[in-house]
Amino acid sequence: MVPAIALSLYACKDNPADKYGTTMINSYHQSQTTADQATLDSLNKSIQAYQASNGKNPESMEELEKIVGSPVDRNKFQYNPETGTVALK
Repeated sequence: MVPAIALSLYACKDNPADKYGTTMINSYHQSQTTADQATLDSLNKSIQAYQASNGKNPESMEELEKIVGSPVDRNKFQYNPETGTVALK
């Protein structure tokens, strides 16, 4: 009888541990989204500054990385040298 009670408590939707875990996971995903958006904004501002100084867009992601001085996560971001924009994948 005790295992059935434990199982029913575990399956309960109002389980505080389950709610806490879900809240933490959602917070993590939100922080990642916020960080990615901040990186995206920074990259696009760097491109705009480069365009203003050089009259053209960076030719590649490699050139963009040299401009910003750090690697860009290519699993998250894609660069279009024709339009001079970076977007989230």
